[in-house]
Amino acid sequence: MEDPIPAGFITLPEALQRLAAHVSDAHLENAKLDFQDRVLSFAAIFPKSELADSLAFSGLFWDKQTLAISRLRLALQTGAISAIVRAPESGTLFRLTQNNWHFEPFWEQIIRGGIIPPNPNRGLEAHRGRTVLIEAAGFETWLTLEVQNWSEGAKEQLCCKWLLVEMRSSPTEKRKTKTQWREEARARFHVSGRAFDNAWSHAVKETGSNWGLPGAPKKSSR
Repeated sequence: MEDPIPAGFITLPEALQRLAAHVSDAHLENAKLDFQDRVLSFAAIFPKSELADSLAFSGLFWDKQTLAISRLRLALQTGAISAIVRAPESGTLFRLTQNNWHFEPFWEQIIRGGIIPPNPNRGLEAHRGRTVLIEAAGFETWLTLEVQNWSEGAKEQLCCKWLLVEMRSSPTEKRKTKTQWREEARARFHVSGRAFDNAWSHAVKETGSNWGLPGAPKKSSR
């Protein structure tokens, strides 16, 4: 069954491509650090949880497109952008609800492929095989605001987030000297020595770790 794209609309894969093109390395690094911080917070409450381990493992595979998919789904869930499907025979347009994106198990497949699968969740079964459409003008307006609201994070802020994650994962064992951490931070975030020192001091205070104590890190008894 043919399902042509009406004028003034784009498909979900096209919207995804437009959004992913705006994801910078800084956006991705910021998202990864936030994700790792949430996993560590969860693990602190449930230290033996297999879920925390699986979340930490899945976070290793984030890339720019994956981040764009998560942002696009959030926009669909909150109604920031609306998706519709079109009946090819009559041309009637049907607006999908926000709940469709909360409870649809194949949501990622739909966003990536742009078509309702043969076996969707209840609420989408009447639209099997239909192409999901986004109004182009509305999407471009949302995209402009979305990208403006994304925080790329200053270099110092990204460095601080990174140190917070590292310190929380090992609050009593520094593992490397401060000089070695500074060198790694410069390579990762291109921060100045002063910016690193500011980030280091904030992270030590925030986490209550012993990384601020002078001297080389203690060797593990193991």
